Amino acid sequence: MTDEKKKEKLRAYLIAVDRLRIKCDDAARWESMSFGPNGSVHAGGGKAQPDEIKETAIQMRQDCEAKAYQVRDLRKKMDAAFACMRTDRLRDILECKYIDGMGDKALCEKKHYSDRHMRRLLTQALRELEECSSFFS
Repeated sequence: MTDEKKKEKLRAYLIAVDRLRIKCDDAARWESMSFGPNGSVHAGGGKAQPDEIKETAIQMRQDCEAKAYQVRDLRKKMDAAFACMRTDRLRDILECKYIDGMGDKALCEKKHYSDRHMRRLLTQALRELEECSSFFS
C-alpha cells in the first residue's frame, strides 16, 4: 500500500467525524422544526402540516446515531493500532494529525519541527504503524 493510500485510510476518521457533525446538525434542525401539537408544524393560516417533519427528524436522528457508531468503531481501530507503536513521538504526531485533525503548519509549530523534518517523521510513523499493526491490511 502506498503512503498516499495509508494517509487516505487514516483521514477516513476525520472525514467520518465531519460527516457525523453535519448529520447531527441536520437532525437538530429537523427536530427544531418539529415543535407543535403532535409533532406537527403550524403553517401559515393556522393549518398544521402532517407529521412528516417529525418523522424526518426521527429518521435523521437515527442516521446520526448510526454514523456515531461507525465513527466510534473507526476510532477504536485507530486507537488499537496507535497503541502498538513503539515510538511515542511518532504516535503523538499521527494522533495530532489524524485524530485531532491538526494541519501540517500547526503541527510543525506545535512540535517545533521544520516542514521537511515533519514529512520525514510522518513517513517514519506510517512505516512503523504498518509494521506493528494490521491497520492497513
